[in-house]
Amino acid sequence: MQDKIDREQFADLLYSIQYNNHIDPEGVKTLFSPMREWIKTNIPSKLYRFRQVNKYSIDALINDEIWGSAIRTFNDPYECLPCYDINKINELIDLEFSPEAFKDSLRKLSSGNIPEWMLATFAPEVIEALQKSSEQLLNIDLSEGMRLIRNNIVNSWNANMDQFQAQFVTDILLRENMYHVASFSESCRSTLMWAHYANSHTGFCLEYDFKSLIHDCSENCESILTCPGFMLNYSIAPVIYRENRYDASAGFMSMLSNWFIENHKIPMTNVYYDMFLPTKTMLTKSSAWEYEQEWRLFKPAPPSESTPHKLVSYMKPSAVYLGARIKEHNKQRLIKICKDKGIPCHQMLPQYFTATYESEPYQIL
Repeated sequence: MQDKIDREQFADLLYSIQYNNHIDPEGVKTLFSPMREWIKTNIPSKLYRFRQVNKYSIDALINDEIWGSAIRTFNDPYECLPCYDINKINELIDLEFSPEAFKDSLRKLSSGNIPEWMLATFAPEVIEALQKSSEQLLNIDLSEGMRLIRNNIVNSWNANMDQFQAQFVTDILLRENMYHVASFSESCRSTLMWAHYANSHTGFCLEYDFKSLIHDCSENCESILTCPGFMLNYSIAPVIYRENRYDASAGFMSMLSNWFIENHKIPMTNVYYDMFLPTKTMLTKSSAWEYEQEWRLFKPAPPSESTPHKLVSYMKPSAVYLGARIKEHNKQRLIKICKDKGIPCHQMLPQYFTATYESEPYQIL
């Protein structure tokens, strides 16, 4: 039996990643590097996918297909649903509109060493105007002026808070439609997994060897900033189990900022404070599901391709496991498929000489 992975170590790496849409792509590569190495090192030698016997699962096995499901089809309505903390949002607002933050930006402008994110965010005329007035602004107390700006913005937001709350939910639902997820477990012996996902041991389980196939991607994607999978050839990672939903306050703050920019016709581009938010919400799950020991293979899809199920990858399984209660004709059919594909076939059988509730695989092919 393989060693249990340290999901908390992965959680520390995952939740520490936060970058906005104006970061330099090289910075994203640097942020992803520890995550990428952790996954390549810690992904189990075998991962298992439980299936019911039906036309779709049999065809997928024959064709070496892995299909993913849209998040909206999951059986838990709280799946991948984040929350926001109004106190944290207020802290972000205070930080964003502090005199110190504004003066730091002015110093960069006056030095002529303008950061890429500022060039991408502000219109040229805004940058030019700030450069001309930077020396004067740096030598005066901006506390009262920044306080008035902050209060005006916050009052404007508060007057439209119902709209923002509805928009937050809408944005989450739209984001959910962009991904299709295929789920795997670290063990083929779990009684609960066989009961819940293989139709009470009448189905089967597929074994996959991701560890021997996973490697760094070619980096030929259109935008590294929107890469969901740490720049690996397979976007796969372990699920993190938590008592509370993921805190997406940075995402809520982005929505507020962009509304203000658009509503007041400010000459600057929209800003998204946490570009990795969709991946973090997708990999956070209630502690009630911890027994699944899940890994998720996921693939984004454009809104035009939003379907309940979608092909996410091709991969030949390294073995097949049959449920203890599988019907004889399904058993024989799966044995033949395994023989044709040249892969081992096992059947799970109860252990009468031990006290555990786990089944043990016995090779039949």
